Amino acid sequence: MEDFYIDFEKKLIEAVEGDFFSLYKKMSNEEIYVGSLVVDSDLTGFFLIFNTVEYLRKKDESLSRDDQFKEFREILSPDELKKLLGNYDGSFRSTKWIPDEWGYGNNSLDFSLVNEMSRKLSEKSNLLGDDFSDFEKNS
Repeated sequence: MEDFYIDFEKKLIEAVEGDFFSLYKKMSNEEIYVGSLVVDSDLTGFFLIFNTVEYLRKKDESLSRDDQFKEFREILSPDELKKLLGNYDGSFRSTKWIPDEWGYGNNSLDFSLVNEMSRKLSEKSNLLGDDFSDFEKNS
C-alpha cells in the first residue's frame, strides 16, 4: 500500500505539471492570479483549475449584467424569495474565489493527466472499500 502512495505522489506531481503547461497554452497572454488542485469531499478525486485576471473580468461583467434569480422572481413573491435567499440584497458577488467558476480547468483538455490520476485514486479507493486496516498502526 505504501508503494502505491509513493508512486502516486510522484505521478500526481508530474500530472499537475503536465496539465498546467497544457492549460497555460490555452491562456494565451492572460495573467494568472490563482490556481488550485481541488480535492473532492471523499478524497477519491480532484481537478486542477486556474483563473486569469482577464477571464475573471469577463465572467464578473457578464454575471453582473444578468439577474441570476430572474426565474425565481417571476414565480415567487418578495417574501418567498427572502425566505429562500435570506438577507441577500441582490448585489452581485464576484467569482474570484470560487474554483467552479474559474476559466481554465483540466476537464477542458482533450487528455488530462490529472483525470487519469484521479481515476486511479478512485479505483484504489473502491478496492479498499471501508477497510482502513492498511492505515492503522501496529503497536
